[in-house]
Amino acid sequence: MSDAFKTPLQYLSLTMKSFTIDSPDKISVRAYSWLPDSQPVAALQIVHGMQEYAGRYDHFARWLNERGIAVYAEDHIGHGLTAKNETELAHFPFKDDWKRQVNILYRLTQIIKAEHPGLPVFLLGHSMGSVLTQTYMIMYGNEADGYILSGAIRQHLVMAATGRLLAKIFSALFGPSDRSKLFIALGYGQYNKHFKPNRTKADWLCSVDSVVDEYLESPLCGKRLTNRFYENFMYGFGFIAKPKNLRKIPAGKPVFIIAGEKDAAGFFGKAPVKIKKLLIQHAKAKVDLTLYPGSRHEILNEVNREEVYQDVLKWVRNVDRITEIIEKHFPPGSLGHRIYVEHCRAVTDLALRIAAVHPELGADTEILTIGGMLHDIGICFTDAPDIGCFGNLPYLAHGYKGRELLELEGLSHIAPVCERHIGVGITIEDIKKNNLPVPLKDMTPQTIEEKIICYADKFYSKSADNLSKPKPLVKVQKSIRKYGEDKWEVFGEMMEIFGVDQVYQ
Repeated sequence: MSDAFKTPLQYLSLTMKSFTIDSPDKISVRAYSWLPDSQPVAALQIVHGMQEYAGRYDHFARWLNERGIAVYAEDHIGHGLTAKNETELAHFPFKDDWKRQVNILYRLTQIIKAEHPGLPVFLLGHSMGSVLTQTYMIMYGNEADGYILSGAIRQHLVMAATGRLLAKIFSALFGPSDRSKLFIALGYGQYNKHFKPNRTKADWLCSVDSVVDEYLESPLCGKRLTNRFYENFMYGFGFIAKPKNLRKIPAGKPVFIIAGEKDAAGFFGKAPVKIKKLLIQHAKAKVDLTLYPGSRHEILNEVNREEVYQDVLKWVRNVDRITEIIEKHFPPGSLGHRIYVEHCRAVTDLALRIAAVHPELGADTEILTIGGMLHDIGICFTDAPDIGCFGNLPYLAHGYKGRELLELEGLSHIAPVCERHIGVGITIEDIKKNNLPVPLKDMTPQTIEEKIICYADKFYSKSADNLSKPKPLVKVQKSIRKYGEDKWEVFGEMMEIFGVDQVYQ
């Protein structure tokens, strides 16, 4: 028996609180919490990867505590201090342990909610944890306010099925607890060849030598995995690869994917990009993706980890604030909420694509994200029952009413986009000439972010049947030209700058 199992407390941070979670069938796992000194503003539940344990996220958790985020995690079945001895490490003893593990994650979420009623909860899954997290999204998607996939990995459905079949055969021939070298050779054993000359057998994990050395020296990390573990893991890959399962994820869930461009486990960025595409296509998720140049698999331990931490924190705060404002005026589950969220998500996604294609414009992606999701918030005051709005104001009033609302919410730097995105902008002359029911002021887009959102908005209607499908350019042209050729000329100038290729990609 290793020292890790004789004196487990030495592997716990002084700021961690340790407790146990029992699954319905009495499997007990070790869990932890890191709590800030003051009342937390949100909670993050960490889902660690394979062959590691929750304590490796201590630095990240304490950093978040200092910024008001409560953090929870557990050591999975066969991992960390949940394993009672070395024989149990890197082993899932039962055929259905994948779903059992996801149920344990769900139980931890319920503990978080019981301890912090009303607090926004986010899940962050790393590597294998990203696969567990996607399974959680399918099974319990409404339980969290948003999901972060770190070092995101995937396998094609055929590869997952083949791997599971092979693991079953090995279990039958050599036993479920046998630890075959073949799976290493077929899987992560190939990753290191991309980083020659190799310093260690795990150079692919991280570019920081001390992180790799600590991983290799830990008795709780890197243990060879069993046949039964691979049966479960490949089941998980197959489960999240099926479109019918992805469609069970509640529409509109915010997802943030973070990964290194040199992550061999994620096929050097290809896996995260594919996961984003699948989640948007089948789950209609709102997905943000950041690939960090030069970074490898353990993105939270890389040389630029402070940058990654800041990005995670910024995303959590934005999602929390945006969701709070939207749900205040559009009850979840209502027609208005569905139409509003899907329309604004489509506009935001296009705005962010434009910014990515045109970095020379220097657009602030945070403003695009918040502004894109809240640009139409004023429609809640209008008389538009077809889109779930039951106010008493004319539809055109949603611009200036949205600005007033966001200013009251403390978002004065975002608020102008509400009234400056209508058409290609409303001038004082337009208001006088047409006697429009809006304040007499210039409402044309001024900043680059306002112009991008204004442009992106023109491609999406609020028709309940075509919320995420861009309108054909001929229809966009027709809808703008009816207000005058001068308006079409303004839009033409926008097309020259922003382009249309990314609209219909």
